[in-house]
Parts: sequence; C-alpha cells; structure tokens
Amino acid sequence: MQYKKDIFAIFEKFNETFFKNSLNCRIKWGKKYNKQRKRCIRLGSFNIKTNTIRINPALAENVVPDYIVRYVLYHEMVHAWFHKNNHKDKLRHCHNFKFLEKSFPEYEIASKWLKENKKIFITAC
Repeated sequence: MQYKKDIFAIFEKFNETFFKNSLNCRIKWGKKYNKQRKRCIRLGSFNIKTNTIRINPALAENVVPDYIVRYVLYHEMVHAWFHKNNHKDKLRHCHNFKFLEKSFPEYEIASKWLKENKKIFITAC
C-alpha cells in the first residue's frame, strides 16, 4: 500500500541528523486493520529480534499531522539506538531515554497533540 507520508525518507534524514547514520533498521508500515476503533493502540514499535521499526498505518490518515509521524518514528529510533548500543534499559523509557526523546525538536507540539487527540485512535484505555 502507498502512503502519502514517507517514513523511509524521514528515517534516512533522522538517521543522519540525530544518529550519525548508526542505525540500519528495517522500516515498515504495520498491517491495516478494520476501521473499528480499538481500546488501546500502539502507534509504533521496535522489534529487537528483527531489527524492525513498525509504524501504525493509522498515522497515515490525513487528520494526523506529519509531525506526529516524525515524532513516533524518532521515538522508535531511540529504542533502536539504545538496543544497538547495548544499553541496559534498551526497551524501557528510562531517564536517559526520556532525555533523548525530549530533545526531539517537535516533542512539545507532538506530545500536546497526542494528549488532545488520542480519541481519534482509541475509545478508552
């Protein structure tokens, strides 16, 4: 499926800008599910075993700002970076993880939008 938001180009740019081209993950859109809303939704994930970052296709919807896709992809790239560097908290949102996450230039606006608009993705968690 073709999406208007190019996560591959974003990954390449972020890998160069933020991670000194140190990541070589597979990047892919997740599977598209039926239109029925879920109680909880995972916007992105990093799989250690397959070294794959997967982005939820719900983020490709027109109502979702591009900076949300960028933020979620960056978040998953931080997980990949922690894993690559054998950090003991590679999958957890430890202090060091949160520090890197908050250094993302669009962190504040993305966090605010997600808090205000999570109802788009979920009914209740």
